[in-house]
Amino acid sequence: NAIDSLKHNNSDLALAYSRMAEVFALKNLAVDARRYYDNAVSLMPFVIDYKLKLGAFLIDNKQLKAAKLIFETALALNPTHKEIHLNLGYISILQQNFLKAELYLKQAIALDPDYALAYNNRGIAKYDLDSNWEAIGDYNTAIKLNPDYAKAYNNRGNAKYSLGLYQEAIED
Repeated sequence: NAIDSLKHNNSDLALAYSRMAEVFALKNLAVDARRYYDNAVSLMPFVIDYKLKLGAFLIDNKQLKAAKLIFETALALNPTHKEIHLNLGYISILQQNFLKAELYLKQAIALDPDYALAYNNRGIAKYDLDSNWEAIGDYNTAIKLNPDYAKAYNNRGNAKYSLGLYQEAIED
């Protein structure tokens, strides 16, 4: 029927807008990328993926308040999506709200206990709260889950250095 056809067309059009936005973003054409991401989201407002892409684009372009609003909207649609919590935690770190970051990242980990990136980012929040031993614990978990995770090794080394464990820091 006509309504199903319209939904299909909006879906296809939203996908095309999203892909065009990605191309513009890669070419550092931020204004065009933002317009196309916005079009994709407005055509399919209940599709989380478009909100995630727009939010990540906004973070990359230092538009943290706008990104936070997009992720909060996505969270209202699906509170069990680990990437939404991860991104809200990351934004909180960038805004130096480390306690809030820790809460978002704790939720991401609860949703996926094998989420190495969430452990690493929670470690960053704990490190910035001067909870270096707890940060090291999170970095250890991230490394256990992903032994090739270079950022987690580097972050663990920084935490060890802050504790005066210089030789162990160098080894990381």
